[in-house]
Amino acid sequence: MKRIGVFFLFLLTLAGTAFCQSPPLVLYPTHSAQGTDGVVSFFIDVAQPESTISIGSATLKYGSSISGPMGTTVPFSSISEMENTYWGSATLSSSIYYYHKVITTAGCTATESPKNTSDSWTPSFDVQVQTADDPSGDRVSGYPEKLDILEIWHTYSDDYLYGMMKQATTDWEFSGGLFGPFYIWAVYVHNPASETECAYAFVYANVPGFLSTGISKITPPSTVENIGDIDAETSGQYLYMRGHWSDLTSDPDFGTWPNSFGYLDVGGYTVSATLSEQVTVDTTLPAKFYPRTHSLSIPFSNTAPTLAGGGFDVLPAKDEEEIPCRFYVTYTDADENFPTVRQLVIGENVYNLASIDHNFSDGAAFQGNVPAPEETFEYFFRFCDGADTVETHPALYVRQALLNIANNMLILLPNSPNPFNSETRIRFIHNGNIPATGNIELYNTKGERIRLIPLDRIIPGENSVAVSFNGLPTGIYLYRVNMGPYSKTGKLLFVK
Repeated sequence: MKRIGVFFLFLLTLAGTAFCQSPPLVLYPTHSAQGTDGVVSFFIDVAQPESTISIGSATLKYGSSISGPMGTTVPFSSISEMENTYWGSATLSSSIYYYHKVITTAGCTATESPKNTSDSWTPSFDVQVQTADDPSGDRVSGYPEKLDILEIWHTYSDDYLYGMMKQATTDWEFSGGLFGPFYIWAVYVHNPASETECAYAFVYANVPGFLSTGISKITPPSTVENIGDIDAETSGQYLYMRGHWSDLTSDPDFGTWPNSFGYLDVGGYTVSATLSEQVTVDTTLPAKFYPRTHSLSIPFSNTAPTLAGGGFDVLPAKDEEEIPCRFYVTYTDADENFPTVRQLVIGENVYNLASIDHNFSDGAAFQGNVPAPEETFEYFFRFCDGADTVETHPALYVRQALLNIANNMLILLPNSPNPFNSETRIRFIHNGNIPATGNIELYNTKGERIRLIPLDRIIPGENSVAVSFNGLPTGIYLYRVNMGPYSKTGKLLFVK
């Protein structure tokens, strides 16, 4: 363990700033059953940590071996009614291994990977995945071209984590002279499950008395220590490195691994350092690396899904002439197959439904908001898991039934106490099934509004709101509860 003071402070800066940009999260990878035409559809959810981030591309790559090559690419596109859900399909005749990769328009990557099951050294491109694509010539001006990073690649095995860097030249000399400058190439790794500010890096360097090739642990404010050896080898423009998982996971500050997130934050950086100056010459955008590979056996047996609990709610509306409804049904699939068809059928109209829950074996609710038809209507739900189609029995409803529900969406209860001498509780029932917003208006007998009380969350069922009359004169007051287009008025008696 070494105290480094100002020297190599760039490493400590890395610990705090390397993850300021946010690659997307790849969640809930799943697929459909295989249809009679051999088609399988694949699905992922892509969570975008920042609203300003947009997805540039989402793909699936597959092949016949877990160690690659996975040379067939399936482009994904978004599902309009399911925010952040992407899908693609492939016609398959045999079993495959596959992984997903997502890149934002800013260039940040979140990716799974082939697995280097045989721990081949050095690993081929077939068994790796590119985690960063860095522009040529973007290094700090005036520093050697060999510190210009072009690419970062990763793979994994049961025993090792691998990181590869490509730079602009074939020069990997550590030093420019006896007293420097010294050149450092590093691929960092950070576990989001860590509860500390420590950072880790596979470092390729030889700074006498300060830093050598290995796994460096950087602990703010001023400590760097080597916690393990790495294999490192250069070939042309490429630097190959691998370190034992156990050296990382046995460190008490690394955090639990495997973690609940499924990924590690990774990236690359280069440094030029002397005793008086340390400059981070180039860095890559951060990436999320998921050390996992999926498999799909073809052919596979399929159990048909089931539908249950279908129905609808009337929603608060801006205009009572057009009553919106939320239709819902529970889809259960023992095989965890994602439904390729998710439809609500009302007469001749067909609507696609959405779900944020992709755990289908224990049932997932699909829903969609649609305007209620003007006349009596019949509706049913139709789903297909890719192979088997199931439908619910048609149900019949009339518009008057919807109006009856709408007319009773908001019911006033007697305020308590009434009369009162300082404070009363205004009580009402929200007969919908989802929370709403609204307000309470308080008026005097002249019709002047004297108070407006916002209601940010009106829960289904009974609601009670305390209203203080301190500072107001004795008398009769009127109040109005507003919830969307629904309003009800009551009377209060305030006596001192």
